[in-house]
Amino acid sequence: MYRSPNSTQENDLKLSEFVNYVSNISDGKLILVGDFNFSDIDWATYHTKTSSSENFVEILRDNFLIQNVKLPTRARGSDTPHILDLVLTNDNFIEDIDYMAPLGKSDHCVLNIKCEWHGEIIKQIPKLNYNKGDYEAFKAFLNIDWNDTLVKYENDVESMWTTFKNIIMEGTKSFIPEIKQFSTRKKKEWKQPLDLATRKNIKLKKNVGKNL
Repeated sequence: MYRSPNSTQENDLKLSEFVNYVSNISDGKLILVGDFNFSDIDWATYHTKTSSSENFVEILRDNFLIQNVKLPTRARGSDTPHILDLVLTNDNFIEDIDYMAPLGKSDHCVLNIKCEWHGEIIKQIPKLNYNKGDYEAFKAFLNIDWNDTLVKYENDVESMWTTFKNIIMEGTKSFIPEIKQFSTRKKKEWKQPLDLATRKNIKLKKNVGKNL
Protein backbone atom coordinates (compact mmCIF):
# COMPACT_ATOMS: atom_id res chain seq x y z
CA MET A 1 0.00 0.00 0.00
CA TYR A 2 1.08 3.58 -0.54
CA ARG A 3 -0.17 6.80 1.05
CA SER A 4 1.20 10.08 -0.25
CA PRO A 5 2.73 12.46 2.34
CA ASN A 6 0.37 15.07 0.79
CA SER A 7 -2.66 12.84 1.18
CA THR A 8 -6.02 14.58 1.46
CA GLN A 9 -8.49 14.10 4.30
CA GLU A 10 -10.81 12.27 1.89
CA ASN A 11 -8.04 9.88 0.85
CA ASP A 12 -7.09 9.23 4.49
CA LEU A 13 -10.72 8.38 5.23
CA LYS A 14 -10.81 5.90 2.33
CA LEU A 15 -7.56 4.35 3.57
CA SER A 16 -9.03 3.83 7.04
CA GLU A 17 -12.23 2.40 5.55
CA PHE A 18 -10.19 -0.01 3.43
CA VAL A 19 -8.12 -1.23 6.38
CA ASN A 20 -11.30 -1.69 8.40
CA TYR A 21 -13.00 -3.57 5.54
CA VAL A 22 -10.08 -5.94 4.91
CA SER A 23 -9.75 -6.65 8.64
CA ASN A 24 -13.44 -7.56 8.93
CA ILE A 25 -13.53 -9.94 5.95
CA SER A 26 -10.27 -11.68 6.82
CA ASP A 27 -10.76 -15.21 8.15
CA GLY A 28 -7.11 -16.08 8.69
CA LYS A 29 -3.73 -14.44 9.01
CA LEU A 30 -3.69 -10.90 7.60
CA ILE A 31 -0.65 -8.79 6.70
CA LEU A 32 -0.75 -5.26 5.26
CA VAL A 33 2.53 -3.67 4.19
CA GLY A 34 3.49 -0.40 2.53
CA ASP A 35 4.68 3.17 2.77
CA PHE A 36 2.03 4.95 4.83
CA ASN A 37 3.95 8.23 5.41
CA PHE A 38 2.60 8.90 8.91
CA SER A 39 5.76 10.59 10.15
CA ASP A 40 4.15 12.08 13.28
CA ILE A 41 3.12 8.78 14.90
CA ASP A 42 5.28 7.64 17.79
CA TRP A 43 4.86 3.88 17.45
CA ALA A 44 6.32 3.24 20.90
CA THR A 45 3.38 5.04 22.51
CA TYR A 46 0.93 5.36 19.57
CA HIS A 47 0.93 9.11 20.23
CA THR A 48 -0.01 11.31 17.26
CA LYS A 49 -0.06 15.00 16.41
CA THR A 50 -2.62 15.24 13.59
CA SER A 51 -6.24 14.20 13.19
CA SER A 52 -5.51 12.05 10.10
CA SER A 53 -2.89 9.96 11.87
CA GLU A 54 -5.06 9.78 15.00
CA ASN A 55 -7.92 8.33 12.95
CA PHE A 56 -5.53 5.80 11.42
CA VAL A 57 -4.29 4.71 14.84
CA GLU A 58 -7.90 4.34 16.03
CA ILE A 59 -8.67 2.05 13.08
CA LEU A 60 -5.70 -0.13 14.02
CA ARG A 61 -6.87 -0.27 17.63
CA ASP A 62 -10.48 -1.03 16.67
CA ASN A 63 -9.34 -4.01 14.58
CA PHE A 64 -6.60 -5.12 17.02
CA LEU A 65 -3.91 -4.79 14.33
CA ILE A 66 -0.26 -4.98 15.37
CA GLN A 67 2.35 -2.58 13.96
CA ASN A 68 5.56 -4.65 13.72
CA VAL A 69 8.18 -2.14 12.45
CA LYS A 70 10.28 -0.88 15.39
CA LEU A 71 13.17 0.97 13.68
CA PRO A 72 13.17 3.97 11.30
CA THR A 73 12.76 2.98 7.64
CA ARG A 74 13.51 6.33 6.01
CA ALA A 75 16.43 8.72 6.46
CA ARG A 76 17.94 11.40 4.25
CA GLY A 77 20.71 13.86 5.02
CA SER A 78 20.02 15.79 8.20
CA ASP A 79 16.31 14.84 8.26
CA THR A 80 15.04 13.09 11.36
CA PRO A 81 14.68 9.33 10.63
CA HIS A 82 11.06 8.13 10.74
CA ILE A 83 9.08 4.92 10.63
CA LEU A 84 7.11 5.42 7.41
CA ASP A 85 6.94 1.84 6.12
CA LEU A 86 4.60 -0.31 8.18
CA VAL A 87 3.96 -4.02 8.58
CA LEU A 88 0.47 -4.52 10.03
CA THR A 89 -0.80 -7.94 11.13
CA ASN A 90 -3.79 -9.35 12.98
CA ASP A 91 -1.68 -11.82 14.91
CA ASN A 92 1.86 -12.37 16.20
CA PHE A 93 3.23 -14.37 13.27
CA ILE A 94 6.13 -12.05 12.29
CA GLU A 95 9.31 -13.87 13.33
CA ASP A 96 11.78 -11.14 12.32
CA ILE A 97 12.26 -8.06 10.14
CA ASP A 98 15.63 -7.32 8.54
CA TYR A 99 16.26 -3.63 7.80
CA MET A 100 18.35 -3.72 4.63
CA ALA A 101 20.00 -1.07 2.44
CA PRO A 102 17.80 0.96 0.05
CA LEU A 103 17.51 0.06 -3.62
CA GLY A 104 18.89 2.52 -6.17
CA LYS A 105 18.21 6.16 -5.26
CA SER A 106 15.50 5.34 -2.75
CA ASP A 107 15.88 6.68 0.79
CA HIS A 108 13.69 3.91 2.26
CA CYS A 109 15.28 0.75 3.54
CA VAL A 110 14.20 -2.62 2.18
CA LEU A 111 12.31 -4.74 4.69
CA ASN A 112 12.89 -8.47 4.61
CA ILE A 113 9.90 -9.84 6.52
CA LYS A 114 10.10 -13.36 7.94
CA CYS A 115 6.71 -14.86 8.74
CA GLU A 116 5.51 -18.00 10.46
CA TRP A 117 2.95 -18.73 7.79
CA HIS A 118 2.25 -22.39 7.13
CA GLY A 119 -0.07 -23.36 4.32
CA GLU A 120 -2.98 -25.70 4.84
CA ILE A 121 -4.03 -28.36 2.35
CA ILE A 122 -7.80 -28.40 2.09
CA LYS A 123 -9.41 -31.49 0.67
CA GLN A 124 -12.27 -30.42 -1.56
CA ILE A 125 -15.27 -32.71 -1.25
CA PRO A 126 -17.68 -32.55 -4.22
CA LYS A 127 -21.30 -31.83 -3.33
CA LEU A 128 -24.47 -32.41 -5.34
CA ASN A 129 -25.79 -29.25 -6.96
CA TYR A 130 -29.52 -29.93 -6.67
CA ASN A 131 -30.39 -26.52 -8.13
CA LYS A 132 -28.92 -27.60 -11.50
CA GLY A 133 -30.51 -31.06 -11.64
CA ASP A 134 -32.29 -32.35 -14.76
CA TYR A 135 -35.42 -33.50 -13.00
CA GLU A 136 -37.46 -34.18 -16.14
CA ALA A 137 -34.84 -36.68 -17.28
CA PHE A 138 -34.59 -38.05 -13.74
CA LYS A 139 -38.36 -38.58 -13.65
CA ALA A 140 -38.27 -40.34 -17.01
CA PHE A 141 -35.43 -42.57 -15.77
CA LEU A 142 -37.57 -43.62 -12.79
CA ASN A 143 -40.61 -44.33 -14.98
CA ILE A 144 -40.18 -48.11 -14.82
CA ASP A 145 -42.34 -51.02 -13.81
CA TRP A 146 -41.51 -51.06 -10.10
CA ASN A 147 -43.69 -54.10 -9.39
CA ASP A 148 -41.81 -56.14 -11.99
CA THR A 149 -38.47 -54.83 -10.68
CA LEU A 150 -39.11 -55.55 -7.01
CA VAL A 151 -41.48 -58.56 -7.07
CA LYS A 152 -38.58 -61.01 -7.01
CA TYR A 153 -37.61 -59.60 -3.59
CA GLU A 154 -41.08 -59.63 -2.05
CA ASN A 155 -39.87 -61.93 0.72
CA ASP A 156 -36.59 -60.05 1.24
CA VAL A 157 -37.13 -56.50 2.45
CA GLU A 158 -33.39 -55.75 2.66
CA SER A 159 -32.76 -56.76 -0.96
CA MET A 160 -35.82 -54.82 -2.09
CA TRP A 161 -34.54 -51.67 -0.34
CA THR A 162 -31.02 -52.11 -1.74
CA THR A 163 -32.35 -52.46 -5.30
CA PHE A 164 -34.55 -49.38 -4.91
CA LYS A 165 -31.70 -47.37 -3.40
CA ASN A 166 -29.23 -48.34 -6.14
CA ILE A 167 -31.64 -47.20 -8.85
CA ILE A 168 -32.14 -43.84 -7.10
CA MET A 169 -28.36 -43.42 -6.66
CA GLU A 170 -27.73 -44.25 -10.33
CA GLY A 171 -30.27 -41.65 -11.40
CA THR A 172 -28.81 -39.09 -9.00
CA LYS A 173 -25.32 -39.65 -10.42
CA SER A 174 -26.63 -39.32 -13.98
CA PHE A 175 -28.87 -36.28 -13.64
CA ILE A 176 -27.63 -34.25 -10.63
CA PRO A 177 -24.28 -32.52 -11.32
CA GLU A 178 -21.55 -32.14 -8.72
CA ILE A 179 -19.99 -28.90 -7.52
CA LYS A 180 -16.75 -28.41 -5.59
CA GLN A 181 -17.08 -26.98 -2.12
CA PHE A 182 -14.96 -23.84 -1.98
CA SER A 183 -15.92 -22.42 1.43
CA THR A 184 -14.30 -25.08 3.57
CA ARG A 185 -11.97 -22.78 5.49
CA LYS A 186 -13.26 -22.04 8.95
CA LYS A 187 -12.48 -18.82 10.72
CA LYS A 188 -9.77 -19.43 13.29
CA GLU A 189 -10.16 -18.51 16.89
CA TRP A 190 -8.80 -15.14 17.98
CA LYS A 191 -5.29 -15.58 19.38
CA GLN A 192 -4.85 -12.16 20.95
CA PRO A 193 -4.99 -11.84 24.76
CA LEU A 194 -8.55 -10.45 24.56
CA ASP A 195 -11.31 -13.00 24.12
CA LEU A 196 -14.18 -12.63 21.65
CA ALA A 197 -16.71 -11.40 24.21
CA THR A 198 -14.34 -8.71 25.47
CA ARG A 199 -13.57 -7.47 21.96
CA LYS A 200 -17.29 -7.29 21.12
CA ASN A 201 -17.93 -5.27 24.28
CA ILE A 202 -15.10 -2.87 23.40
CA LYS A 203 -16.58 -2.25 19.93
CA LEU A 204 -20.05 -1.85 21.43
CA LYS A 205 -18.72 0.71 23.89
CA LYS A 206 -17.04 2.69 21.10
CA ASN A 207 -20.23 2.66 19.00
CA VAL A 208 -22.34 3.82 21.94
CA GLY A 209 -19.90 6.68 22.58
CA LYS A 210 -20.09 7.80 18.96
CA ASN A 211 -23.90 7.95 19.07
CA LEU A 212 -24.07 10.13 22.20
